[in-house]
Amino acid sequence: MSYHSEVLTEPPHYHTGDFVFIEYDQKPLYGTIELVDADKVYVEPYPSVSDVNTQIEIDRNEFERCLRQDVRNSYVFDPNRAPVQDPERIQKENYRKLQKIAPEILTKDADILHFNGGSHRYPVTIERIDEDRIAISSYYEQNGDSMADPDMEFVIGTNAHTLSARTYQQDNLGIYQEVEMENDLVLNPELEEELDTFAGQWLDTIQRDYTREDLLQDKEESLFSPFEKIQEAEFKAEPSEETISKNPTNPRSAREKCADNLQAIRILRSLEEEKRPAREEEKDQLRLYTGWGALADVFDPSKETWETERNELKNLLSPEEYQSAMESTLTAFYTPSVLIDAIYSKLRDFGISAGTVLDEAVA
Repeated sequence: MSYHSEVLTEPPHYHTGDFVFIEYDQKPLYGTIELVDADKVYVEPYPSVSDVNTQIEIDRNEFERCLRQDVRNSYVFDPNRAPVQDPERIQKENYRKLQKIAPEILTKDADILHFNGGSHRYPVTIERIDEDRIAISSYYEQNGDSMADPDMEFVIGTNAHTLSARTYQQDNLGIYQEVEMENDLVLNPELEEELDTFAGQWLDTIQRDYTREDLLQDKEESLFSPFEKIQEAEFKAEPSEETISKNPTNPRSAREKCADNLQAIRILRSLEEEKRPAREEEKDQLRLYTGWGALADVFDPSKETWETERNELKNLLSPEEYQSAMESTLTAFYTPSVLIDAIYSKLRDFGISAGTVLDEAVA
């Protein structure tokens, strides 16, 4: 009877990889925790059978009850162990944070919103890219390429009110991470939790340090008298596309940049066929070409939302040109000059004014 009572009473702190001893479904079950989901735990029995899926799915509350019945599980009840984060709790918090700063994205009253972080921060864009998917991104221009710093995609749980990270891209470090899914099950929950935690911190920063462009514009316009507003509308010239593309407070979304790239290629093909120089309006469009360094999703067959653009690009380019463009998504990475300047500035603060510096990232 003592074996079947709960002999361990402290909160458990178990993780994937832990070996546990439980009695489940009136049978001994010894094995390794393979996956911890929001409400399920998956255990691989010992000894495992190769090439056969023998994982056992257990309700999380039932699993914890079983853990408490065997003193051999004492180590997972050690209070010095890191507590288990509830991934859904983080996702619900991130949903509420997004609701505060961009409610129109969640209600579908807006497809894209721009945020201005001032002169010392790259602008941020939040846009809806699919029915239940959004992107939060920050980009800067480097040698003609748009560099993600970073770019993240999320899935919105409309009914559960969750915001779950799915991809993370940081071009200046050459990083691309993706949360893998199979039958609606997260295969790498540690990465998902890591990205969700980072996203929460980023949303806090946006709420604290950034201003929405439309709200900033409304605030500026409120300073004008009605007569001044009429003058502004009548006499202010409309900015050119080139001016907009170079204005950091009006960043283009990934889809807009892809559309500009495709149009630039069409114009180039036309100029080659007609053997003529570009007209002024064509030159303006060619200047909007940003390369493919920040548009890796276009070449990913699993990204169905980019299928139209992907097929059009294949029609515009030869197989060799398409392969070259695809490879550029992995090689078009540069160290931002603002980062280099900051490093040298800090070295001067330490009293280092000359010498040789090794950049290990280049190796």
